[in-house]
Amino acid sequence: GLGIGAARVVAWNPKPPYGEAAAYIDARAGPTDPLLELVLDFGSIETELTPPFRVYRETCVEPATRPGQIVTGGLRCGIARVGFTRALRGASRAFVLAHHSDGPPTVPELERRWRLVGSRTFDNHFIPLRVLEYVRR
Repeated sequence: GLGIGAARVVAWNPKPPYGEAAAYIDARAGPTDPLLELVLDFGSIETELTPPFRVYRETCVEPATRPGQIVTGGLRCGIARVGFTRALRGASRAFVLAHHSDGPPTVPELERRWRLVGSRTFDNHFIPLRVLEYVRR
């Protein structure tokens, strides 16, 4: 009974489409282009991206550069917004991964000096993900 119940939950509650989003990012991003992560399932995108990559959380000082760093506590994270500011220093292109919403997510660090040049939504009818691509103005 437990096995049948677990199978039903997995069928009803599929994992967000991280593989599709990662393939899209991998096809467009260079090794120094940061990915700013605004999702609830931290650490999942890193398992799908092709190294090298730099995934930043708002409050983490260093980027995740290999799978599992966010989940296992391999990064120093706090409550201050330092991650995105650090990620964008010296970058000319950046990507944002967010849950789908009607408009672009609010990322104050991108509002003044960055321009949105691309957006794609990956929908699995449960938790759609959105990847946005920005370039420096």
